[in-house]
Amino acid sequence: MMMMNKYLCTGLSLLIVASLGGAMQHENQSGKSASKDPRELPVRKVGHFASAAEAYFSPDGQQLIVTARMEGEKNHNVYILNIDGTNVRRITDKGKDACTFFAPNGQYIVFSSTRDADKMPPGDYANSANYPAGSEVYIAHPDGSGIRRLTFNTAYEAETSFSPDGRWILYTSNVDGNLELYRMTLDGKKKVRITHTPDLQEGGAFYMPDGKHIIFRAWKKGNEGQKKRISQLYLIRDDGTELVQLTNTPYFNWSPYPHPDGKHVVFAHNETGDFEVYMLNIETRETVRLTYNPAFDSYPVISPDGKTLAFTSTREGAPAIYLMDLSPVIHSTAGGTPTFDDDVAQVRTVVLTNALAFERGDFDALANIWAHDDDVVVIESGRMEVGWEEFSQKHLKPELDLLKNVVYRLGNLHVKVRGNAAWAAFNYHFEADVGERHVTGQGTGTLVLEKRDGQWLIVQSHLSRPPRRRQQ
Repeated sequence: MMMMNKYLCTGLSLLIVASLGGAMQHENQSGKSASKDPRELPVRKVGHFASAAEAYFSPDGQQLIVTARMEGEKNHNVYILNIDGTNVRRITDKGKDACTFFAPNGQYIVFSSTRDADKMPPGDYANSANYPAGSEVYIAHPDGSGIRRLTFNTAYEAETSFSPDGRWILYTSNVDGNLELYRMTLDGKKKVRITHTPDLQEGGAFYMPDGKHIIFRAWKKGNEGQKKRISQLYLIRDDGTELVQLTNTPYFNWSPYPHPDGKHVVFAHNETGDFEVYMLNIETRETVRLTYNPAFDSYPVISPDGKTLAFTSTREGAPAIYLMDLSPVIHSTAGGTPTFDDDVAQVRTVVLTNALAFERGDFDALANIWAHDDDVVVIESGRMEVGWEEFSQKHLKPELDLLKNVVYRLGNLHVKVRGNAAWAAFNYHFEADVGERHVTGQGTGTLVLEKRDGQWLIVQSHLSRPPRRRQQ
């Protein structure tokens, strides 16, 4: 497995995150769609780096700042490029750089680097007790001019970002013997320790849009060497009060980043065995899965308008930056703030999972997303079936047994939600082998869903196809 730049804002290397393999084949041209699983929203690759770590949006959402390595180069350094992959500029060229971020006014960038640590021991990023002691925090202009060093010690200091008002730089340091969160002024003269948790190792922190709270990940100190290490997400005020644990799962939850609506956080975890990206509703604690790929997907970041997800993935081999279009699951509030619509996203996933499970002949997956009562109504090919028992036993199971090599894909999907009811309309394309025959078809469909005990279930399906033309 290729290993990403060890200098990451989340303070963790791919080497200790996972051992991944067997990636699916995808288109590998920059700007082309890299999505394969139909449940994943449209994705495209950005840039032509040999290896790229995290990327973060400029305040206007038109550029990305990334620590990456070009072909033939030894180290990761800071680059800025347009979101369409053009106008790539190298900003730094000394030492190993990481954790770079735009100031809200666009006049500064912050990053961590070993540029002044040539004589320091290299350390080990796979062991938080021995992080590279020469990693320091720097500030500069976006063109690379005016570089100023802000920290001076033999501690690990990295994982940097700005507060929304641009007055503070947020970072992680073990200067006091434990990984803790700190903030400092832009001149580096005033430093404030935020967390005081001797049992936790904090990092990967970002300010929430309110400028008062901070999202971060942490694991138990002493668990660094465990293969199945558990990490959780937390929320805290920047004065160190009101610490709240947001996740409580047996997985490695990490790399959190706030959505501009202030109600959601995008993050990654490894429940599936590989790392995938999810959206977390802070209030309800519900999650929506966003990526579907057997490779490594993590370091998710949301654009200022809330409509684009940037993330790092090894789905085409070397770690690269990808952009996902979130606009189908985003709506604007009365005040104009873009917000992530949990219900629309969940319904969309159920509708596409229904098609994918049918394509794969997976009855159990279908049974998990349909209601199991007499509310179920299925209208298809001029006939109507009422109730899950009749539909599943007399129609669905026999059909799954009969059809082979099925292709069932949806397009032009429209989802509407009203309270605990939702409906989806779509076009479909269908192919399958039936005995010696290969059949094809296309048409339109509608699904009706109800939210029961927090889960969206299909209660009605109606498929129709254009009438066959009569032979003259």
